[in-house]
Amino acid sequence: MEFKTFLNLITKLKEIPLPGFKSHLLLVPPERNEDSKNINYNFNNPKIAAVLIHFYPNHNDQLSFVLIERSKYPGIHSGQISFPGGKYDDQDKDLLATALREANEEVAIQKSQVEYIRTLSKVYIPKSNFLVTPFLSYGSFRPNFIKEISEVSGILEFPLNDLLEMKISSTSLTNYSKNSIEVPCFKYNKKIIWGATAMILSELKMIIQNTLIK
Repeated sequence: MEFKTFLNLITKLKEIPLPGFKSHLLLVPPERNEDSKNINYNFNNPKIAAVLIHFYPNHNDQLSFVLIERSKYPGIHSGQISFPGGKYDDQDKDLLATALREANEEVAIQKSQVEYIRTLSKVYIPKSNFLVTPFLSYGSFRPNFIKEISEVSGILEFPLNDLLEMKISSTSLTNYSKNSIEVPCFKYNKKIIWGATAMILSELKMIIQNTLIK
C-alpha cells in the first residue's frame, strides 16, 4: 500500500469498529481460550503498559511500521518480537505518553513526528501480568531509527502489504510446566511473532482489511 493511499483511509480507520477479542482469539493457544474469555483484571491487578504501532512511508513510499527484537536478558520476554513500548511510569501524563516515551527510548521515534490515529483493543499477558494498550499513529517521514542496545537487539521494518498477505502459522514453545505446546503465530523473515504482539497484529490486519472494503 502506498503511503498516500493510507492517508486517504485515516478518517475511515478512526471510525471503524474494533474486532477486539474476535481478532485476538485467532492467536491465542487453544488451551488458553476459555481463560482469555474470563479474565478479571480487577482481581489480577495487572501492571499497565503501552505500545506504539507507528506507520510511515519506507524508501519506496510503501506504508510500513516498525517492530523490535528485544535483547536477551533473564526475563519472560527475552528475545521476543514486539512493538516499541513498555511499562507506564508515574511521570507519564497518560498511556499514549508512555508509548511515545518508550518508542523514543527504544528506537528514537520523535514525538514531534507522530500523529495519533486511535487506540486499539487492550491485550492481557498472563505470564507477566501486563495489560497492554496499543496506540496507532503515523508520520509523514521514515524515522531515523536508532536502537537502544541495552533493550533492542534488532529493528524490523515491516511493510503493511506483507502483514495483509501473511497467514497464521504455528510453532512449538515450552509452557509453564516445561511441556512443549503448539502456539499460533506469524512467521516473517525467519522470525516467530507470537503472544501479545501477534494478537495486536491480528487486530491491526483485520481493521485495515475492513477499512479497504468499499
